[in-house]
Amino acid sequence: MYGLVGNDERLLAVHDQDVTSHRLPGGLVLAGEAAESALRRILREQVNAEVAHLDFYAVVERRRSRGGRENAVYELALLFDVTLIDPMPSRLVAAKRTG
Repeated sequence: MYGLVGNDERLLAVHDQDVTSHRLPGGLVLAGEAAESALRRILREQVNAEVAHLDFYAVVERRRSRGGRENAVYELALLFDVTLIDPMPSRLVAAKRTG
């Protein structure tokens, strides 16, 4: 579950402390939690932002390898186009879109 949070020509990315890369804000849905509620919670936790509106955008299927083919992880990720109440809170750092 990931949020596409844009502002002008920029897209919000979250920096992971334990790796040298950035990713879209997102995470796991808790048992019994609705998808939209989960993304609202995740954005609150990760970037201290409140959501004004969510629109379903796409489902992305991907395979990640973890230590060999037998340990491959398959993921269906839901992407939502997100509008924040405060378009760019001071804690947010946006990365330029590529492509």
